[in-house]
Order: sequence, then C-alpha cells, then structure tokens
Amino acid sequence: MSIDEQIEYQVEQGIRKVLTDEQQSYSNKYTNPDTVKKYLLSLGFVDNHDFDTNGWQYDYWFSMYHDDHGKVTISGCGYYGGLTISKEKDEED
Repeated sequence: MSIDEQIEYQVEQGIRKVLTDEQQSYSNKYTNPDTVKKYLLSLGFVDNHDFDTNGWQYDYWFSMYHDDHGKVTISGCGYYGGLTISKEKDEED
C-alpha cells in the first residue's frame, strides 16, 4: 500500500468514526480539504457552499450536510497544514 493509499484509508476511517459518534472529531495533518470533500460527496453529503477563510494564515472552514448524518464541519489552516472534521451535534444532545 502506498503512502497516499495509507493516508486515504486513515482519513476514511477517521471520518467514519466521527459519523458514528465514536469520536467527536478527527484531525489529519497529511490530507487536504479537497480529498475530504470528495470522500464525503461519495457518501451522499451535499456541499453547503459556505467555504470561508481569514487572514494570512489562510484558516478555512466549510460544512457539508447529509440527511442521515447531519452537518459536518471541515476546518484547517492552509499555511501550516492539517485539518479537522467534526460533526455538529443536535440541539437536543
């Protein structure tokens, strides 16, 4: 298995743990938002088209939605690298 395949596998497993509430969030220093977005789209998530950034560090955040899983937020830093995926909790939780 190549390094890229290993990273992709780790990201997929991390996202699945977030979606099943096994983890509150998942962070990965070696992937990018485009890879995460493509994977979430393949699971049936819809892009909320709310990508935003700030400052010279290029912090970014955006969200995606799925009828069964709810809203997830992807955030990270373009300057330093790395990203975090977290699932929004329902207000009743």
